[in-house]
Amino acid sequence: MYVIALNDSVDTYMGQRVRAYREKKGMSQQQLAEATGISWDYICHYEAGTRRMLVSRMHDIAETLGVTIDHFILHVDRHVMPIALKTRLHRLDALLARVAARQKLQKGKKPRPTGRKQAKCSL
Repeated sequence: MYVIALNDSVDTYMGQRVRAYREKKGMSQQQLAEATGISWDYICHYEAGTRRMLVSRMHDIAETLGVTIDHFILHVDRHVMPIALKTRLHRLDALLARVAARQKLQKGKKPRPTGRKQAKCSL
């Protein structure tokens, strides 16, 4: 699991950026949650900076808002951004390419049968 933000100030900043782009697009938190498949509760926490975003979730949010993931990250002030985060940004492009490729592959494939019969529940 890849986590981008490494300290509270970066989490807060990125959440503010998500909120700004969401509001610019005229979407509510609920609409963003439905469009991305991320729960409303998580969207709320991300915007408040109280939860850290996974790269894959950040990618989904950025795609839904019509921006690239760097809009949430690259505008962070250098004194706020820890060295470890700067190092990870160099690897981020390759990771995002893999996430996008995996999502395209999954959208084009039918789910594989598991070989197990699903139990029918009755009340």
